[in-house]
Formats: sequence, C-alpha cells, structure tokens
Amino acid sequence: MIPSFYFSLVVLILFKETGSAPLPQAEFPTELQTTQPSLTKAAMETTIELLASSIQTTASSAVLSNKSSNIGTILQQSPGIYEKASLCDESKCKLPNCRCASEEIPGGLPITDTPQIVLFTMDDDVNALNYEFYSQLFDGMKNPNGCPATTTYYISQEYTDFNLVQKLYQKGHEIADHSVTHRTPNTWWRDSSYNELENEIINQKKEIEKTGAKVYGWRNPFLRPGETTYRVSI
Repeated sequence: MIPSFYFSLVVLILFKETGSAPLPQAEFPTELQTTQPSLTKAAMETTIELLASSIQTTASSAVLSNKSSNIGTILQQSPGIYEKASLCDESKCKLPNCRCASEEIPGGLPITDTPQIVLFTMDDDVNALNYEFYSQLFDGMKNPNGCPATTTYYISQEYTDFNLVQKLYQKGHEIADHSVTHRTPNTWWRDSSYNELENEIINQKKEIEKTGAKVYGWRNPFLRPGETTYRVSI
C-alpha cells in the first residue's frame, strides 16, 4: 500500500506534468532535513515541488544533478525564516534576572561545592490510588541540608480528590494547573481558541485555589502548547 504522503506527491507530479514542462532536478540542502514550522507558503510550495521532482527522477532511475538548489536563497528571502539570534551580551545579561548560556557554573562555585538539583513533578489527577504511593515516596525524604524533599503536582480535574490535593499542599508540595478536562486529541491544545483555553486553565486554577493552595505553574496536557497558550495568563 502506498502511504498517503507519497500518493499526494504522485498526484502532484501528474498534475505538474499536465500541460507544463518537467520540474527541474535538484538536491535537497541540509536546511530541509529538519521540520521548519515557520515556512511561508511560497517556501513550502517550493519544498514540495523539489521533493516531488526528487521522487520523479529517482523512480525513472535518473541521477540527481549536482546543481545546487535555490531553495536556500528563497528561504533566506522569506520573512521570519532562519533569523539568527543575536549573541548574548554578558555585560547586560546578569543574574538573577538573566544569564547567558554557558558551561560555567553560576557564581564561580567549585564543582565539589555545586549541588545537584533534581526536580520531581507529577501530572494528572490525585486520588486514593496514587496518594498512598506519593506518601510512601516523599514522606520522610530529606534533602542533604535536612529540609523535606517536595515535588510539584500538575493537577487535572477529572478523577481528582481535592481533599487529598489539600493534604499534599499542607505537606509543603507545590500544586500547579494541568487543565480541567485533559481532553483529546492532543492537537486540541495547540489549535484551540483563547476562550477555550481560558476555560481550561483559569477554571482549574480557581478550583485548585479552593484548597488554599497558591497556583503559579501551568503544564500543557501532552506537552502541546500553541501560540494562544502564552496569551492566557494564570
């Protein structure tokens, strides 16, 4: 069975060949080896044409020419594509509000005095089934300095016992927002509207705060944020 992706390309090839000259042969530059979600329509159409041309010539046992494709030039001319970030200015980017990417240890600490930080996070509902496990895992666990080891629970509403959420908060754990429904498909979280996301994020935040917990964090279900996600403030 031919995958639908290739079937679409075959249809594209047939369409292009009807009443038009054959597509030019081209090599694929390295910049097309990764997905670029910000491609403009013109750049994407050019990419599809080049891929279709490649499949066409390969099927006919033709050897791809060594001519460089002009796709790189097209992509560079398209706004919003391959815009290089400026180098971080260490004279302006200073702790605690900013730090340039580096392998150096912040503050100049020697390796022997640098703590290893391990962050625990848990997703989804809290109920009698997993609360007991969480208690066994964290109750009595101490950091090297003697302080209790805690975790962040990203709570979704369905199947959650908020009395147990309150107990976790009283033990010193952080409680964060993970939506009302945790609905599927996972692409919904990327494509949903502002109002839809606001209902999911803000309503769950309000529900959690009824336990007395202060909510500062949010985690997208399935780790699928969209541009709208960042506009909804918690």
